[in-house]
Amino acid sequence: MKNTLVLLATMVLAACAAPAAAPTQVAEALPPTLEPIAPTAAPTDASPPFEAATFVDAEGRFSFQYPASWTVLGGEAGSRGQYVQIASWDPGDAPVESLPRGESQLQVAVYQWDPKGDLDARLDMRRTAFINSGIQIVEETVLPLATGPDGVRMLLHYNGEEILQYFFLLGDEYLEFTALGDFQVIDEAIATFMYGSR
Repeated sequence: MKNTLVLLATMVLAACAAPAAAPTQVAEALPPTLEPIAPTAAPTDASPPFEAATFVDAEGRFSFQYPASWTVLGGEAGSRGQYVQIASWDPGDAPVESLPRGESQLQVAVYQWDPKGDLDARLDMRRTAFINSGIQIVEETVLPLATGPDGVRMLLHYNGEEILQYFFLLGDEYLEFTALGDFQVIDEAIATFMYGSR
């Protein structure tokens, strides 16, 4: 599992880096456009099967609900993107080097990438990167959304581990979720995704 977390970090940092490897900075706090708000009651028509907290980026471009018992961890910001992580356990101040047994982790990343605003081109680039890295795409599903452009869900297999990735268009940028652990809970959280804020 440690190798999978290292792979996750590598995937995020590689996607954040400029073509000529730009260094990233560790954010002191949550990156400004990725900021969760306090737990709220979920709307009754789209209530997930868990007590929910709502995550909304600072610009109100998207929101989703996740289990209120989960912990929002710090992230990183680079020249081409930024991410934060949400974990089903509280690791305290210790760096997350491996996923504890029975726990889950969701990474929320926003990327600035060329071509801008072209999810099909972004997906083609990510598929190529996965294949070149030895990551198998097991399943790919379109996620129809009433509030904006459709998203895509991919189930990946690498080194004996499964990883979920979700891709959304966010104006000229790209929003990507990467998940390990309890895929049922993760799918239930992403099912509450909407463009804009609640």
